[in-house]
Amino acid sequence: LRAAVDARRDPNFLIMARTDIRAVEGLGAAIDRAKALVDAGADAIFPEAMRDLAEFEAVAKAVDVPI
Repeated sequence: LRAAVDARRDPNFLIMARTDIRAVEGLGAAIDRAKALVDAGADAIFPEAMRDLAEFEAVAKAVDVPI
């Protein structure tokens, strides 16, 4: 992900990172992964396998980028 962010030439090119760790390791792991992806430069997060709206809200509160 960091290599893609560093190689970006167009400031309008959005880099969205997807994580599906929720299904295997739980919500906490998904939030940790989302934070790491944002730290690596992701402009948005696509959290896969959330069980309900409350889980999406938890991810949204944990990161400062759109989900």
